[in-house]
Amino acid sequence: MSQIGAADKPMIVAYNKADLLVDGKGPDGMPFLPARAGILLSAKTGEGAGELMEAILAALYQDRKTVTLCIPYARGDVLSYVCEKGVVLSMEHQEEGTVVRAELSGKDYDRVADDISMLSMQLDNLEEMLDERKKSYMKSLRYMARHHTIGSKVMFI
Repeated sequence: MSQIGAADKPMIVAYNKADLLVDGKGPDGMPFLPARAGILLSAKTGEGAGELMEAILAALYQDRKTVTLCIPYARGDVLSYVCEKGVVLSMEHQEEGTVVRAELSGKDYDRVADDISMLSMQLDNLEEMLDERKKSYMKSLRYMARHHTIGSKVMFI
């Protein structure tokens, strides 16, 4: 693998013709002793195909991250990159920019993280502040309901 520049890439070893094995022995009666761990499969019967598919998906998505980013409108290039390279789970346009929740590879996230990290932290802080404000609002509503003052007041957040 190193000769083709793929030594650092994930590798899945698959052994075909599993349908020919009987009690761990090949048609010649010799035991099957693989040089390295792998997946036994049979193209003829389909045995092991599901296991191989799971291994491939795990290797492809092993470094995926689900992130929420607030991308300023002036950085359309970053938004385009996230949409092109990632899987967009949600997108909402807010006053400060486009809030995108997406799955990105570690490499793609690192590429946009420098530009967006400060804004992502600000978004987290805003979400925390909103949660605190909601709790305070609900506490006020419960107090007014207990003291029968809710009917005479209108509250806005």
